[in-house]
Amino acid sequence: MNWEALWYGQPTVLTRLLWPLSKLTEVVSVRRRQRALDGWQGQSSPYPVPIVIVGNLTAGGTGKTPLVGHLAREAIRNGLRPGVVSRGYGGVPSQWPRVVTENSEPEVVGDEPLMLHVQTGIPVVVCADRPKAVDYLLKTQSVDLVISDDGLQHYPLWRDLEILVIDGERQLGNERLLPAGPLRESPDRLHTVDWVVERSLTPSADRMGFQVQAMTLRNVLTRQTLPLHGLNKSPVVDAVAGIGNPEGFFSQLEQAGYRINRIALPDHYDYRQSIQSRLSGAPVLLTEKDVVKAGAVGGDDTWVVEAQVNCVELDQRWKAWCAQCKS
Repeated sequence: MNWEALWYGQPTVLTRLLWPLSKLTEVVSVRRRQRALDGWQGQSSPYPVPIVIVGNLTAGGTGKTPLVGHLAREAIRNGLRPGVVSRGYGGVPSQWPRVVTENSEPEVVGDEPLMLHVQTGIPVVVCADRPKAVDYLLKTQSVDLVISDDGLQHYPLWRDLEILVIDGERQLGNERLLPAGPLRESPDRLHTVDWVVERSLTPSADRMGFQVQAMTLRNVLTRQTLPLHGLNKSPVVDAVAGIGNPEGFFSQLEQAGYRINRIALPDHYDYRQSIQSRLSGAPVLLTEKDVVKAGAVGGDDTWVVEAQVNCVELDQRWKAWCAQCKS
């Protein structure tokens, strides 16, 4: 089943057939949120540090995890000691909660938590039970701010700030809830979060924009760095992406002058399943999320495309919010 085509394309017979299940998703999500609100009413945070949720309404890639890494680095620049909690998608629940290290296996802790720790060096704890993850983070690490990568719909976890991330191109798709559409909750949720951040150069009104911009290439084995266009004398490159929305990655490479052999894999792809038959022998370009699992999948001509998050308005608002936390 091509869920992307169903969710972001024109309505079909299948969309209509799945509508009753979408209504059930909506009823359940509304009740879960209302129970949480009822439980929080009149209560103060159970934690000695602020809790920030960075999540989305849609299933699939919006740039949420790179944004979490950026906010963590900015928090450090603003004098805070952040830590991250994550579900650890694809990891081993029997080994949670767990602190992620550079030597952690992605099959155990998940690819995104490992990528976050490798990129930022900040403490990351994985556990599907987010409150348990926060408790373990505060018990084992010295942090004064916790950022939850995803968890907008994980209502047992207290939140002092909710940041909702939207893909500027795909928006909310057909605006139907799972499984007929990509939404985990009703679009009305847009009006209840604190900040809405859109991955777009020209965000919609009342939203802050951000970009995840490919900047440099780094050889996976030698760690040699090149500008993004540094390999475009090659006739073609193998572009490998096991992320939620690979087209954004592919289009940035094409804009840098590359002719690419698109190798789009399922999100959180398990590289223990070989992709050698799909490689052409050309240089291999990987996303930062994929490289923690794939390694030098193309031999000594394997390069990771390193990206940078740009978000001026969000940085200013985040700086002010961090200052309030410190005071």
